[in-house]
Amino acid sequence: MVMTVSFRERLRREAAEMLAEVGLLARAMFDPEAPWAVRLLLFLILAYVVSPVDLIPDFIPVLGLLDEIILVPLALRLARRMLPPELVERYRQAPVDERLPPGMKLAGAVLVLMVWLCLIALAVAVTGE
Repeated sequence: MVMTVSFRERLRREAAEMLAEVGLLARAMFDPEAPWAVRLLLFLILAYVVSPVDLIPDFIPVLGLLDEIILVPLALRLARRMLPPELVERYRQAPVDERLPPGMKLAGAVLVLMVWLCLIALAVAVTGE
């Protein structure tokens, strides 16, 4: 008997795997031993995700969400493949409470705040007020 996996189940499994990899990638972003290209790519992905600016504006029905649904996971997979296997194994062996570096939430909040402050400064400069 052949069991077929529904699209919904496959999507759910893929999302769970991607979520498990996010902790690994976050650790790589702050690890000085990780290749600089991976760290830069992860920073750019994070900046894009938290940025209010999208390639395709979200107000466009269906198309507006495609960049988050397709581009971000593809970029995360690329970053994961660029990591050396020995680093991936080291990150996986780390205890659960050490997988994400301390201060990660603070760093994310600072990044979001800086993006918004830059956008506000740009808007003020453009309007001339």
